[in-house]
Amino acid sequence: MFCSNCGAQIGEGEKFCANCGAPVGDGQEIKKFVVPEEGIPQGESSGFNQNAGNAANGAYEQGIGNGAGSGANSGNFTYAGPMGMIPRKTDRSFWLYLLLTWVTCGIYNLIFMYEVIRDVNIACEGDGEETQGLLVLILLSIVTCGIYTFIWYYKLGNRLSKNCKRYGYNVSEDGVTVLLWMILSSWLCGIGTYVAKYIIISQTNMVCTGYNRANGLA
Repeated sequence: MFCSNCGAQIGEGEKFCANCGAPVGDGQEIKKFVVPEEGIPQGESSGFNQNAGNAANGAYEQGIGNGAGSGANSGNFTYAGPMGMIPRKTDRSFWLYLLLTWVTCGIYNLIFMYEVIRDVNIACEGDGEETQGLLVLILLSIVTCGIYTFIWYYKLGNRLSKNCKRYGYNVSEDGVTVLLWMILSSWLCGIGTYVAKYIIISQTNMVCTGYNRANGLA
């Protein structure tokens, strides 16, 4: 049995609590101290766990509301930005892309373009356009003997240019610039295609940076 005043354990037959001196009536005890749990009375343990859970939930919700951590891990929680938004990648390197594409015999190019398409569609959302996915690009390019590739890059260049300006970046290159470099590539030993890719990568970084700042993720 436990004291109703301080919670100290009371021996059988004792009339007063040895810890605080409070009188003990027959069968008098505190309900929350009935069953001890590893040295901590059950009621206190349950209260502690509940309070800890509430505090943790509060910290998590605050992290989401304030964009804390921007997707980084902290303890057992993963923090994202407002409304669970995840920051878009803003440091894509053209030279690293070039190197890994060569090393992997073009496989990395597919992975890279898949990520670019995903981030462009997210960062440019609301402009009334949609960049077709990698599978559509490959299939239609095969069906049209490569013609759709030029159309796809032209549209992507225009979309990126418009959204760069939307986020406050002054750029001069657009879809026409990208298309011309790709057409001239056949007279420039393929270099024009890489120039077009450089423009796409640079403007994708700009748009993603603008998106992160506009949504409090930067």
